[in-house]
Amino acid sequence: MRGWSSILVGVALLGIAAWAHLTGMFGGAAIVFGLPGAFLVYRGFQGVEILDAGDPTALGDFISNPAEALVDAAVDKGGEYLSERRKVGSDEPSGEAFDADAALARYMANRPASAPPLAVEAVPPVRGFGRKGL
Repeated sequence: MRGWSSILVGVALLGIAAWAHLTGMFGGAAIVFGLPGAFLVYRGFQGVEILDAGDPTALGDFISNPAEALVDAAVDKGGEYLSERRKVGSDEPSGEAFDADAALARYMANRPASAPPLAVEAVPPVRGFGRKGL
């Protein structure tokens, strides 16, 4: 049966939630650990492993800060969408490889007349404190 890792992590999170609830130290900890734990146990019984279960803390994040959780979810989905689009177009070669020497030669040939000269005058060494000549 697949999903043992999800079940084990879910049971551990449910245990932390029960411990936090019984000690009475923090009431929200039972929710923050209990809901993702229950989600992971449920997904484990469906046969989904821990790495395939998605974001188990998404519900807790949504309860604590809904606006940030929605933005995070939208950014994650957008990143997945863009990476899939990039994979589809990567089958075709992009032509020739970039040649830096040819690009520099094109720039030098098409350089505007108003550009500063390329020759740099020699700058005398800065005299500083300490031994001379070093």
